[in-house]
Amino acid sequence: MLLLRTMSMLCISGMLLMGCNANTDTSENVEEETEEAVSAAEAEFDEERNEMRNNLQEWGNKIDQRIEHMEAEMENASAEAEADMEEELAELRDERAQINQSLEDLENATEEEWQEFKKGTNELLADIERGWENMEAEMEEEVNEM
Repeated sequence: MLLLRTMSMLCISGMLLMGCNANTDTSENVEEETEEAVSAAEAEFDEERNEMRNNLQEWGNKIDQRIEHMEAEMENASAEAEADMEEELAELRDERAQINQSLEDLENATEEEWQEFKKGTNELLADIERGWENMEAEMEEEVNEM
């Protein structure tokens, strides 16, 4: 009888230990999977941030080129054309300042703020692009009227 009791206790103890090990394995697996998911999310955030940084820098370079081009054209422009160009230059410089601010904000954006930041920055870039398209259309109209 004592042997039976001892054997039963050993079996129960063994099952409990196996159950604990199973839980430990499951906990370790969950922990590993969680760490992998966090790492993947961080990598995706970093990738999106780098893409946005490159896009903003590219737009900044485009604006800089337009400013340089316009400043060169102003040297040979009439007084009336120069006044119009000054207005356009002011708009370009304002756009450049907005790009610079977005680049600065990008470095401070957290993952929690990212979607809102990305939305606002994409809207800014779309507004700049529409403004350029409108300016080009107006210039084309002026040329056609001459």
